[in-house]
Amino acid sequence: MTNKEFAEFLLPGVKHTWQEYEEMYPERDLKEGAIVTRYAPSPTGLPHMGNLFQCFIAKYMAKQTDGVFFIRIEDTDTARTVENGVSKILDILKNFDITFDEGMLNDEEEKKIFIGHTLES
Repeated sequence: MTNKEFAEFLLPGVKHTWQEYEEMYPERDLKEGAIVTRYAPSPTGLPHMGNLFQCFIAKYMAKQTDGVFFIRIEDTDTARTVENGVSKILDILKNFDITFDEGMLNDEEEKKIFIGHTLES
């Protein structure tokens, strides 16, 4: 098995080289001490108080250090994904006025949607 075949076996469907990914996602220009945090809910159910608490802490730490707070929907457990799970999560976060500095959603169709546009609609 060649390296290319092995890579395709491990990560099927990867369309870019690591150099292209580094170009697409350049290093952030943050001041020293800035913290990058994320909230990564799974659309397997609704967020509970523990999830929201973690989200508030992550947002606060990023804001306190002039860092970045982003979202990444963890959609890897497709067997337990609930119908409209991503939309329900976003609606709940919107009800708590939780916004993100950056981030994308990976939904079932693997479309990439910038979260800012999603929360504004």
